[in-house]
Amino acid sequence: MNDLDQASIGGYTLLTAGLRYTTRIFCKRATIQANLENATNKRYWSAVGSNQIGVGLGRTLSSVRRSISSALRLSPQQTQTKPCRQAH
Repeated sequence: MNDLDQASIGGYTLLTAGLRYTTRIFCKRATIQANLENATNKRYWSAVGSNQIGVGLGRTLSSVRRSISSALRLSPQQTQTKPCRQAH
């Protein structure tokens, strides 16, 4: 910060990666996803303004599970292994 309460921060580059897998569970399409932000755990300033400088987040892992069906209900007939019918 200078005498006028002004500041600037230099640029930075982060490595972010994601992985997604789609499959069928009980004949319903399901997607599992994992995201890794700032994979190299780089230290950086993320923002500047209002007399504040923001510290960037460290390595962050998040996961998401998405399913096309709203709920999976099992009945005794569904516990047996049956081939899924494909919609055309």
